[in-house]
Amino acid sequence: MRMFAFSLPVPGADLLSMATIVSIAPYRFLPPLNGGHWGIVNVEKLLSVYNQAHTVTTVDNTFRQEDYPFSIHPILDNSKLRYLPYGQYGKVSGLAKALKPQYLFCHHHYMFPMVAKLARRLNIPAYIRCHNIESERFRSTGKWWWKAMWWFERHAFRRSDGVFFVTREDRDWAIKRYGLPESKALIMPFGINLQSRPLSTTAGKSGLAGELGLDPSVPWLFFMGKLDYVPNEEAVIFIVRSILPLLRQRLGHFHILICGKGLSEALQQEIAAAGDDIRHLGFVPEIEPLIVACDLMINPVVSGGGVKTKVVESLAWNKTVVSAHSGAIGIEKEVCGNKLLTAPDKDWQAFTAQVVAALAQGAEQIPDAFFTYYYLGNIAQRLQQYFGDRGR
Repeated sequence: MRMFAFSLPVPGADLLSMATIVSIAPYRFLPPLNGGHWGIVNVEKLLSVYNQAHTVTTVDNTFRQEDYPFSIHPILDNSKLRYLPYGQYGKVSGLAKALKPQYLFCHHHYMFPMVAKLARRLNIPAYIRCHNIESERFRSTGKWWWKAMWWFERHAFRRSDGVFFVTREDRDWAIKRYGLPESKALIMPFGINLQSRPLSTTAGKSGLAGELGLDPSVPWLFFMGKLDYVPNEEAVIFIVRSILPLLRQRLGHFHILICGKGLSEALQQEIAAAGDDIRHLGFVPEIEPLIVACDLMINPVVSGGGVKTKVVESLAWNKTVVSAHSGAIGIEKEVCGNKLLTAPDKDWQAFTAQVVAALAQGAEQIPDAFFTYYYLGNIAQRLQQYFGDRGR
């Protein structure tokens, strides 16, 4: 999936001064292949809007520096041993000595013991980016070690100078369950690169219909994600076995398009045998034309935690999204107007009724308030209060 084009107005002269930030992304995320990877790219771009961001990551990343506004330093080992406390300290410390950062920033909390040690040595703040509450994600997916993760995550959050959460729900959860002071619990939502609603177009649907062998006169529904991720794989099962039969009763003819890599061979065969109403397209490198062509996004995700970036991106393209309740957690619903419809988890009768209602409601528009809140440049400006120049 390719990130949408991004541009910013020239910031005013009164904006807080630029700072140097060293950010730790402790695994391969380039080239970005899933929502988690895009989430890191998104944050690093956000940090780079008004600052000099230096991203420290693993040696197995593949990239062209000119494609990104942040400087990339692939110096971390890519073995699992890199997560041992302080194992990578010498490499990161040497880079920090040369860069002289005013802030340290850590994606997730796994590397925070090393980051905290370096922050003490440099006498600078150290922040954590919480993509989701990891202990809750592991608990909801049945991992037996979730209690150990709970302790480690709680300890890291409380030692940090601040934790940037994607959602208000995660922020409130950490305040209540981890005892994180409210002054340290900050919001950094997933940002979009669109400043306003894209121009409406239907020209692409007929072209894609010929290319994909689809009927352009019927509704197109889509679901996208990394399909070997358990919550997404589970969502595909719900689509094939529960939602598809109910939609056939309510809608007649339509197309459901499943986009993403990693789907099991068994599910691919099940989809292939299910008929012309549903299609697995695999990994789609240029996803925007397909999003524009489709009528509706469906998101029957009921587990996994964290904000679903695919929902935010689809809303940005002015697409109505019908989601299970859990799949919409973390979305600022008050800025979505009538473009985000939800149903109780696993209530597929209610879910399909929302799909039918969404297709019938016609040309609803995503409100301007959505872009005010989610546009990357606006988020960067709101957050710059935490990254002012502290002096060299």
